[in-house]
Amino acid sequence: MEYHTVRKRSRKTPNRSRPSRSKRVGAAFEPLEDRRLLAAVNWVVDSAQSSLTIDVPDQPVNYNGFNINAQVRNQTGSTSNPWTTNTTALTGFLATDYVDGASIQFVSGLSDLDALPSGNYRPNPASFDGLDFTDTSTAPANIGGRILGLGSTLGYVSIADMAYDVDSPVLPIVSDSFPANTINFTTLDGLLGIDGLSIFILGQVIPDSLSQFTLAPETNTVATGTVTSLGGQDRQLTLPLDVDVTLVVDTTELSATVTGQIVATATVPEPSSTVEGRFVFYNDSAYDGG
Repeated sequence: MEYHTVRKRSRKTPNRSRPSRSKRVGAAFEPLEDRRLLAAVNWVVDSAQSSLTIDVPDQPVNYNGFNINAQVRNQTGSTSNPWTTNTTALTGFLATDYVDGASIQFVSGLSDLDALPSGNYRPNPASFDGLDFTDTSTAPANIGGRILGLGSTLGYVSIADMAYDVDSPVLPIVSDSFPANTINFTTLDGLLGIDGLSIFILGQVIPDSLSQFTLAPETNTVATGTVTSLGGQDRQLTLPLDVDVTLVVDTTELSATVTGQIVATATVPEPSSTVEGRFVFYNDSAYDGG
């Protein structure tokens, strides 16, 4: 009798390795890089460091048919002295959209920037009867002066209640500096009083008047402003200004400049290191989503 060895065939595939499975890794979270967020930031004006000066150079004008070399000087003192009662301090705040260390935009119509009285000047708006100033009293005003011409004092002028606005496109901040020469500066409001005097033979060349006025937006000519750190999240904004404007006295235009600076401070939001609702997942597909 013959015996045969019967071998069962293995169901396993010989010499074939099992396909490797991808190793599962649980979802892992990591913080994102610091995010500098756009924020509405109001900068509080430092009145001790912020002021504007209105300068009217001597210039020839034709006023009501009279050719005059118009000059503006202090209301008292020698007429040969320069005009110095033409500077006013500022108060209020500047409204911006701000990204710390990256950009700033001055938002039109949202700032509250006002001039402070620098002294008491003639004329007094309370003494205006609708046609003339009835006395020589004074009142607080932002600036005051007297208009000279034809060898005489032609009148006294005061400007009160001046309010301003500042607007701009988005301005990049690089090394604490931003371009300031695309910023628009606007005089929104002011109360202009003119108390004209009668002079020998000619009479009153400049009539009395009391009127509200505005000045069209003008572009700043100073190249740069700055935003600097005061420590922590506190920042200081410095905006130098040099703007050409046109003042209208009665119907006569006078060329003038507005110069000065606005210094203001703010506490800006802290940068955010996480964004709610966004996660980073690590797996074989390296899916990044939320």
